[in-house]
Amino acid sequence: MKRTTLVAVLVALAAGCNQQAVSDLSTCKSDLARAQAESQAAKAAADAKIAELEKAREGLAAQVAQYEQAAADAAEKADAAKAKTTAYKRSVQKAADKADVKNTTKTPPKQMTQEQKNKALGF
Repeated sequence: MKRTTLVAVLVALAAGCNQQAVSDLSTCKSDLARAQAESQAAKAAADAKIAELEKAREGLAAQVAQYEQAAADAAEKADAAKAKTTAYKRSVQKAADKADVKNTTKTPPKQMTQEQKNKALGF
């Protein structure tokens, strides 16, 4: 009889444990489903943000390319202007050397009075 009672108690405990295990399993399944839904929503939001940032990066890359092209064009124009200036200075220097003209005019300082400026210029 004691064995029967012991077996009955064990069966009752096992049945209670089984019910608790089933309840825990269903809770875990619902938690898992909720976590998966949240994960998918976060992934979709992250993908949307990635697409937005990629589009912005492409726009900025295009602007950088435009600025680089503008800088290259400006550098080319500056080099051309420098070459023209150098050629002009050389031609002026050659003409001055041929004419044997020396620049002896000195510009008087701005602090001088009009009388001092005239005197410096030889008037």
